[in-house]
Amino acid sequence: EDLLAGAPFGALIDVSDQDSNDTMTLALVDGNSAGFFALNASSRQLEMAKSGLDFESPALAQFPLSVRATDAMGQSSICKLLAVVQDVNEPPFLWNFSASITETTAFTPHVAGESVGDALVASDPDGDTLTYQLIDHEPANTTSYFELDSATGQLRLTAAGAAGLDFEGLSQSYRMHVRVLDAGSPQLSASAEVVVS
Repeated sequence: EDLLAGAPFGALIDVSDQDSNDTMTLALVDGNSAGFFALNASSRQLEMAKSGLDFESPALAQFPLSVRATDAMGQSSICKLLAVVQDVNEPPFLWNFSASITETTAFTPHVAGESVGDALVASDPDGDTLTYQLIDHEPANTTSYFELDSATGQLRLTAAGAAGLDFEGLSQSYRMHVRVLDAGSPQLSASAEVVVS
């Protein structure tokens, strides 16, 4: 599904004529209304005319094609082919995220494990199971304040974070870089920024 325009695919089309001296002309005559394919008549090789195939979209996942071979006398024969799109791993998407939380005081206490905002929003074109990772923090000396649920993408306070949130102290906001990884091969990822203020 990731082939670009001009890329060949499939085997060469095998054609023969009982009249050995005839010149054969090949043409792609049906099944290419979307214009994805081209036939190199001299090499007998099917090629991509443009990109855009998509294994995950049923309408773009397979194409019944018809190729016509015509000899010098105008006699012709048609063969049927099925172009089946093969899946390739595509990277996930992860959106930047911001959340607000009160600082820790006697009147606004927090507890370890408390959720910070909603879960991160990520998706994968292949429907893979996603894994979330917390990469780094700013300020650096607040690295123990937050943890990220690897399965759900939910940001939570640690015990240190529940006790130490202070927007007049170390920082008025906490910035983190997060990553989501898919389960494909090769494994692909996407990164985003999380801001808690």
